[in-house]
Amino acid sequence: MDFLQTDLTDLHAKLVNKELSAVDLTKATLENIDATDSKYEAFITVMRDEALAKAEAVDAAGIDSNNVLSGIPYGIKDNMVTNGVETTAASRILEEFKPIYDAT
Repeated sequence: MDFLQTDLTDLHAKLVNKELSAVDLTKATLENIDATDSKYEAFITVMRDEALAKAEAVDAAGIDSNNVLSGIPYGIKDNMVTNGVETTAASRILEEFKPIYDAT
């Protein structure tokens, strides 16, 4: 499935109807990152194991049909402070900085 050519509401509907699993979508997303990030250099930290674990948990619990982002993998900018995740804002000064709290 070429999820990059599928809009968010269609992906969500496929997840709700179990035509697609959050794990499969997450794996496809990680494969896309692997295939393209050397060209775009868009990602500093990729949380593979955590993403797959969350996807498995979402699949086990069931997709929330009222939340269009349920089961959808996403990336956030590296300036959003995330508890325990290296957050550098692409700065060498913050290299290896792991916040002890989340941005709210």
